[in-house]
Amino acid sequence: MTPFPIHFDVPVCTVERFSELTGLTQRTVENYVRAGRIPIMPKEGKAEKVLINLVLYTQQALAQGQQMAAKRRSAL
Repeated sequence: MTPFPIHFDVPVCTVERFSELTGLTQRTVENYVRAGRIPIMPKEGKAEKVLINLVLYTQQALAQGQQMAAKRRSAL
């Protein structure tokens, strides 16, 4: 796969903003975070706001896409 540039205004965002960007409900995003499906930045304490790591999330999505493409190619 050919690398291509991806632009982020910021490398992290809040659950609320991620919900707006993806169309998922905030509850669904929170559940995905708890289940480990959406990566977050390490927190110092329980009161600290959850920040979603958009860079890592994008890397995971690209890797998943590459795996799916490889499986399709091998099935041919």
